[in-house]
This record gives sequence, structure tokens and C-alpha cells, in this order.
Amino acid sequence: MRHALPADAQRVEAPFPLWWTEAALPDDDLTRLTVLTASTLPWVRHESFYRCWIAEVTDRVDPDLRAAVARALAAWTGAPLAPSTTVTLQRMEPGDLARVHTDHPRLGYEAVRLVVALDGQGRPEDGGRFEVFADARGVQPIWTLAPRRGQGWAFVLGPASHHAVSPCAGARLTAVFHAAHRGNDAAVEAWVRGLFAPLRFDRLGAHLAPLMAEAEATHDDDHTLRAGRVAWALAAWGLADDTVTEGYRRALDPAPLDEAAWPLALAGWATTLIADGFDPARWAALAARAAPSVHDPVRPAWEALLAPHAP
Repeated sequence: MRHALPADAQRVEAPFPLWWTEAALPDDDLTRLTVLTASTLPWVRHESFYRCWIAEVTDRVDPDLRAAVARALAAWTGAPLAPSTTVTLQRMEPGDLARVHTDHPRLGYEAVRLVVALDGQGRPEDGGRFEVFADARGVQPIWTLAPRRGQGWAFVLGPASHHAVSPCAGARLTAVFHAAHRGNDAAVEAWVRGLFAPLRFDRLGAHLAPLMAEAEATHDDDHTLRAGRVAWALAAWGLADDTVTEGYRRALDPAPLDEAAWPLALAGWATTLIADGFDPARWAALAARAAPSVHDPVRPAWEALLAPHAP
């Protein structure tokens, strides 16, 4: 493990956890990433709230470096992160920017991000500043960094992580390392998508038909879709018809199912992942509560979603 990232990154507490350092990567890695930006890459232009060019380059970056970044981010944040990172290169041109946004993690999305400046002299007049805001209004940044080559800043993504990039006066090159939470990594994403891919309400069974008809007449589509997904998961795990029915009934209530019987709680969690996104605090509470020896009917679901990565 020849790569070593700084252990003494400075921390900004509010409005969301953020770390920054003047020398994020060893010089040789910084140089290799900079040279990579000039090679032939699969650049894709983005023209939404974030105007820039992005190239996915994970396979072109040293696996040892990607793992070292994951270890550093786990140490800085205290989060249980996957053992490696994915990497993108991002290139902004004059006038490019990113408006205030959060990148709130969805199913399979990163939990923590490290951005490393590959150019820049730290001059505010060059634009391309990383800006932190208290809320989505973006009236006045409460923390700003004018990038200088080698600097890195890392932050936890969530509902409060409002940030932006000010308009660029010139070019701006960054390498971005994306770290997933172990409870929401690529394997979990694949498992959840596979669980719900064949979803067919008409295959849930005749025992549910009267309740589903009543629900569709009295609830909106979001509620009935949520309930249908919970019932589908329970049925897929081989639970009895009365448990599937109870899961559907309880899921019509918008409240989380965390306090329900464990199979219902786990089905509710899987449904939340695909519908709303990832909540690390809720994941930790579920993982702490789970006891696989007691929950044999849903052991495969437990192992796929929580057990390998429990705190």
C-alpha cells in the first residue's frame, strides 16, 4: 500500500461535514491524473444544473490509489465505506458552472466524494470556486475554496450538502473519487433492482385483490406503488399470504416500517432504497436491530442488504 493520503485534513462542521487539505494526493499520482486528462477519453457533455465535461476513468486509475482514497475517506468521515472508489475526470470551460445542489444519494449512489484540483492557482478571479451554502436558496456561500493544484476537498452527500461551483473564467480540471457506503454499494443496487425488476401487481395473488382495489380507490399512486413493492418483496422471500397482506396494509401508511415485524421492516427498507434513496442513519438503525438467527425467513434478503456490512 504505497499510497498515503493526509491524515490531518481540516474539517468544516456546518452545514454538513467537509474536509480539505492542501496536498490531497502524492505528487506522482497527481501528475498521472493530469496527464490522463490529455489522453483520448470518453468525455460526455452535461448541460443541466451542472455544465461541464465528465469522463469515467475508473479502469485507468491505479487500483491501489482508489483503495487508498477509500481508506482515507473512511478515516476522515467515520463512515463504513466500500473498499474502493470509482473515478471521474471533470473539465469545465469558461462560463461553465454548477448551480446549488445536494447530490442526495439514491440507490447505488456515492456517499462521500473527494474532489482533487488538477490545475488552478487559488485566485478568486479565475472562478470555478467550490462553494458551500446553508440551504437551497444559495443566497451567500458560507465557505468557499478557490482551487489550487493539488488541493482536495471531501464531503458527505445528503439532504443538507448544498454546494455549487461558481462560473469559470478559464479552464478547470478536477479528479473526483466517488466512495459508496457499504450499505448502498453496487452489489446492493444490483440486488434491489433485481428484486423489483419483475414486479407485476397481478401476480401478487387473489388474497390481495380486494385490499388493492380498495387502496387504489382511496390512495394516490405513490402510496399504492410503495405498498405493492413491499408486498412483492415479502412474497418473493416466501412469506405467508397473511404476512404479505399485512405488509401491503401497513405500507399504505407513509410512516417507515422500521418498527414493524422484521420482514416488513426489511421490505420497507428495500422499497425506500429504490423509491427515495439511501439514509445512512436509518440503515444503521436497521442493521443494529437485525438478528439473522431470529429472522430465518428473510435471511437471504438480510445477507444481501445488511449483514455483510453491519456496523
